[in-house]
Amino acid sequence: MKTVVYICFLVSLFGLTSCGLVVKVASNSSVENEAIPPDFGKKGEILLCTLDLNEKKRNNLLLKKYVEEEYHGPVEFVSLSDLTNSKYRNKGKYRYRLFAREFHNGSAYSTKVSVIDQRTSSTYTCRVTSSFYGKLMKGYLRALEKKRLEEQGGN
Repeated sequence: MKTVVYICFLVSLFGLTSCGLVVKVASNSSVENEAIPPDFGKKGEILLCTLDLNEKKRNNLLLKKYVEEEYHGPVEFVSLSDLTNSKYRNKGKYRYRLFAREFHNGSAYSTKVSVIDQRTSSTYTCRVTSSFYGKLMKGYLRALEKKRLEEQGGN
């Protein structure tokens, strides 16, 4: 019985640690490791956050939650079809778009989080992939907020 309890404890500890590790590593994303655009966060720019319309409503809820908690710059939530609207053609105002891609890595589904510079079509991707969508997004948004604050002089 003690062995079963000990094994359950170790499994729980590993699960909690790996989840927390995703946030920590993703929040270390930077311009230097090509995960964040060098000009990201200038005043007057609005970050577009792409909603997942492929039956991933939970991901949309997590995205909105962590944007509210971790990123304090101007933001708009859009679907891919919204991007055809003439409003979003202003690449000065809507230069950067945050999005996530889910993929199957052989044994499980994982997520990659990226920002695309819509002016240059360059993509900047967080080096961490994870099956913990929310934790990955939380960490990456922390890194984006840090860069935004640096760009704006800490405002």
